[in-house]
Amino acid sequence: MFNLREEIKLLLMREGTSMAKTLRDMKAKGYKVSQPSNMSKSVKTETIQFRQVKELLDYLGYKFTIEKK
Repeated sequence: MFNLREEIKLLLMREGTSMAKTLRDMKAKGYKVSQPSNMSKSVKTETIQFRQVKELLDYLGYKFTIEKK
C-alpha cells in the first residue's frame, strides 16, 4: 500500500532537507504554501491537497505519475 507520508519523508531525506526548510524556500520563490506545521499535519493525517503534493514534488525535482498495473 502506498504511504504518502513515508514517501514525502524519504524524498526530503534524499534531498537533505526538512519540510520546514523546503516550505520556507518554496515561499521565498513565490510558491503559495501553508505554514510548515499545517503542511506536516495535513501530510500526517492524509488530508493534503493534490495540488500541494504536485507543487512539493515539482520543487524537489520529481514528478507524479500514474501507471496502469
